[in-house]
Amino acid sequence: MRRKTTITALILLFFLLFWVIYSLFQPSVLVGTSKNGEWNVTYTPSENVHFAEEGLWDGYYQWKKDERPTVNDLKWMENNKTLVECKSTGEPIVLFTKKVRDRIEGIPTMSLPPEEQVRYSTKISWREDEKQHSEVIVLKKHKRLFVTPLFIRKIVDRINAN
Repeated sequence: MRRKTTITALILLFFLLFWVIYSLFQPSVLVGTSKNGEWNVTYTPSENVHFAEEGLWDGYYQWKKDERPTVNDLKWMENNKTLVECKSTGEPIVLFTKKVRDRIEGIPTMSLPPEEQVRYSTKISWREDEKQHSEVIVLKKHKRLFVTPLFIRKIVDRINAN
C-alpha cells in the first residue's frame, strides 16, 4: 500500500513539474495598470479557442471605477511608435462588455504574441465628469506558472457547447 502511494505521489509530482515547465516556455503575457489605478490593461492569448489555435492574442482594458467613462482615443504602441490607433468620431469607440465588469474588448492590438525585445505601451484618452483625461500605460511582461494547454481548453469548450 505504501509503495502504491509513493508511485502515485511521484506521478502527480511529475505531471505538476511538466505543467510548470510547459507554462514557463509559453510567451509572457503583458499587464499594465494606470498610475491612479483606474485602468487595468492585459494582453493574453485569445480566450476564443479557435483564435487561440491560430496563435492570436487579445487585449483588454478594464475600468475600475463605478461610473463608466467615454473613451475617445486608443493607441497601441511598440517602442513608443504608434502601431494602431482608434479615434472617436463623436461616439464612444467601443462598448463595454457585460461578460466581465466594465471591460473593453476588441481593442486595437497586434494580435500576435509579444516579442521579448519590444517595449509595449498603450495610450488611452477618455472623458469623465466633463473632464478630459489621457494616460500612457506601460505594459510589463509577466510569466505564467500554470497555463492551461490548448487541447484541454478545446475539450472544455466542446463540453460547454453541448
